[in-house]
Amino acid sequence: MTPGDLPENPGGDGNMMYSLQIINDHVYDRSWLLNNADRINSVIRATVNRGLYYHYAVDTLMNILPVMLTSSEFQPWRHRLIEALVFAQDLGDKDLLARLSIALARYHNLIGEPTSAHALLLRAQGYADQRNEDYLLESYAGLIETYILAPHPRFDAAQFGEALEIAARSEREDLKAMIHQMIAVAHIHRQEMDLARNHVTLSAEIAVRLQEQNLLLRSLLIQATLLRQLGDWQASAEVLRRARETYPKTNHLPKNYVLLCYEEGCVQLELDQPAEALDRFREAVLHIGGRENAYDTGLCYVGLALACLKLRLMDEAAEAIEEAHSIWEYLGNAYMMAHATYTRAFIEMERSVETHRFASQLFRRALEAAAKVERHAAREQLERLILEKIALLDYPPD
Repeated sequence: MTPGDLPENPGGDGNMMYSLQIINDHVYDRSWLLNNADRINSVIRATVNRGLYYHYAVDTLMNILPVMLTSSEFQPWRHRLIEALVFAQDLGDKDLLARLSIALARYHNLIGEPTSAHALLLRAQGYADQRNEDYLLESYAGLIETYILAPHPRFDAAQFGEALEIAARSEREDLKAMIHQMIAVAHIHRQEMDLARNHVTLSAEIAVRLQEQNLLLRSLLIQATLLRQLGDWQASAEVLRRARETYPKTNHLPKNYVLLCYEEGCVQLELDQPAEALDRFREAVLHIGGRENAYDTGLCYVGLALACLKLRLMDEAAEAIEEAHSIWEYLGNAYMMAHATYTRAFIEMERSVETHRFASQLFRRALEAAAKVERHAAREQLERLILEKIALLDYPPD
């Protein structure tokens, strides 16, 4: 089907309905959706504002958002979501308000605004209450994602328990898998590896049972991260080979490809293949634009810095970790800011004897930053590393 088959400015009731039907016929055709994004946007804008077609237009919008929010031109869809949300408020439709608030929160998480997402998700839970537990479950998935992007000063373990309790009752197996995946990632970030292993295993089992390749790919990537951080690099590399075989069977989300390249680069670093790792990190960065998926972008710049450090490309390493730090600051992720400052200090320690005093200052700055992070195993591990380096350099504080 060519762009001419979809009217850019649909007029008349029959033409509007026809346009929405065409879009829904191509919901699983990522290339068609992206190639026709401008015209689809025009159709949604026209039909959302017509009461007769509002619900069908909202359904269509929600069907295409998983693709549109992963394109490089995702900003216009915020306007469509807000328009639909305003109309839903006028209607007083709580289910729609919950559904649209969750979708808008996903947008804010995508562009690295977890605080705005958090507020929307709490509002969505108020709308959903006990009326629709699937929406509650989606809101919990979003809340856990905001925690991953920018951990709150005080960890709320009850949030995980509530999400799992609802998931156990849900018939939506895909949502169950997503909850287990989110919780697994959160535990990995806290270095709670046994808990993480349990949840990623459950998510992978569901993905295999559903034969859902996108869910399976995400589970494989989380498994690879877990194994790598446990030091089992060969096992991680094997899981990543499975992930690379799985990727062509998915809907080719850029985020997943970026994470695949990032994990491959990390394993190559551990296997002392820095040149190959640098290529993987650079390829990952090529698939990222702007501030979307900011967390993943920050990870890739950390990887770039470490690969450059091993190759003694010290200036490039410093530039990459500074870029990562600016991303963590943008997200408000205190732990990753402390980690980036530690890495910057390590680069200066390795650069030359002349930069050791500067490195010592940076290590102390990293220690101060780490003290502001909620206490968990990852923070304690980072503090131990920082104190070891300060003792090694043995420079008194200024």
